Amino acid sequence: MKNNPKKAEVACPICIQNFIPEAFHIEEVIMETYRDRVVSDRSVVNKLTIKPSNHIRKVWITKCPHCNYVLRFTAEVAKKELKELEGKKISSFAESGTTYFYNLYNYPKPYMDYTDYYNEAISNIKVEINKSLETLNIDEWGGSMSRFFNRKKHRSFQVFNTILC
Repeated sequence: MKNNPKKAEVACPICIQNFIPEAFHIEEVIMETYRDRVVSDRSVVNKLTIKPSNHIRKVWITKCPHCNYVLRFTAEVAKKELKELEGKKISSFAESGTTYFYNLYNYPKPYMDYTDYYNEAISNIKVEINKSLETLNIDEWGGSMSRFFNRKKHRSFQVFNTILC
C-alpha cells in the first residue's frame, strides 16, 4: 500500500465538480454486508453464527464544498482469515470447528488535502533556499567585505551602514 495520498482533485459523484478537500478526518463505523443487507450494529454482528468475511471499521471523511455531500473512503478494514498475517489481531472466534482471526488493514488518506499541499509548498521553498545558499559562495563575499572594511575603517562602515539602512 502507498503511504502518500494522491495528488489529484476529488470528483464529487453528486454535483460532478472536482475539488481539493479542505481536510480529512477519521470516523469509526461498523459496516458489513450480510445476506445482501448492510449490518451496522455491533451487537447484531456478534450474535451472527457465521461472521462476515470483512467489515469496514473506520473511514476517511471529507465533504464537497459545492454541494456539501459527505464522501467516505476506507481507512481500516477487518478481514476474516484462517491464520495470522500482517496486521493487528483483534480476536479469534470459531465457526464450524475452524478458528478464524480478524486482521486489521489500515489505508492512508486517499487524496491530498489543503495541509498536504501547504506542507509540500513549504518543503519546496526550503529546498530552493538551500540550493540558492549552496550556489552562493559566502567565503568570497566575506573576503570582499573584510577588504572593504579594512581599507577605510570608519568611513567604509558609515557608507555600508547607510546602504543597508
